[in-house]
Amino acid sequence: MTTPKWPPGDGSSRSRAPGRGARICCRAAPIRHTEPVWVITALAEIGILAWAGFEFVLRRRSDSETGSWTDSGSDHGSTRILVLSFLGCVAIASLAAVFNVAQIGVVWRIIALAGLVAGLALRAWGMAVLDRQYTRTVRSIQDHQLVTAGPYSVIRHPGYAGSIVVWAAYAFALGSWLAGIVVFAVLMAAYGYRVRTEERLLTGVFGERYRAYQRRTSRLVPFVY
Repeated sequence: MTTPKWPPGDGSSRSRAPGRGARICCRAAPIRHTEPVWVITALAEIGILAWAGFEFVLRRRSDSETGSWTDSGSDHGSTRILVLSFLGCVAIASLAAVFNVAQIGVVWRIIALAGLVAGLALRAWGMAVLDRQYTRTVRSIQDHQLVTAGPYSVIRHPGYAGSIVVWAAYAFALGSWLAGIVVFAVLMAAYGYRVRTEERLLTGVFGERYRAYQRRTSRLVPFVY
C-alpha cells in the first residue's frame, strides 16, 4: 500500500515560496493629486468674474451717456466684436480644458494665475485713473478730457492691455497652452480694431494734443507696441 501524497498531484503544481529572484507583480495604482488643479481652475474662474465685476464696481458715472451700450456712431461695432470675442474665448478655454488639449503642468498654471492677477491690477489701475472719463462704448462725452496720468503716461490703453493679459492667463490657468495662445491672438485682433477706432475719435476730439501724446507713448505694450 502506497502512502498518498499531500497535497495531491505530481508535484508540478506545488506552491513554492518566492525565492530571491521572484518578482511580485502587484503594483499600487498611481495616485493623482487633482486638488491643486481644481483650486487653480476655481481661482481662474473667480478672476474672470472679478474682471467682469470691475465694470460695475469701478465705473464712476451712472449717467445714460457713459453707461449706454448703444453705438453712438463712433463705436463702429467694436463693442459688439469684443463681446463676441469674450464669449468665444470662454468656449475655447473651456473646451480645451475639458478635452485636455495641449495641457501644461501645475507650476505653469500657477504662473498663469499670477499673470491673471497682474492683468486685473493693471485694468483696475487704468479704470481708476480714467475715473469719470470711462465709457462702455467708443464715444465722445460732454466733458471729455485727455487723461495722461498713471499708466496712461506709458501706454495709451492700459485697461485693454490688462484685459488681454487676464483672458490669456485665464486660458493658460485652465491648463492649455494652445488655448492661451489662441485667446491671446483673438483678443489682440479684437482690441486692435477697438484701439484704432478709439484713436480716430480721440484724434478728432483733441487734435494735435493727442497726436503728440501718441508719439511719446505706446498703444498696449510699453516701448514695443
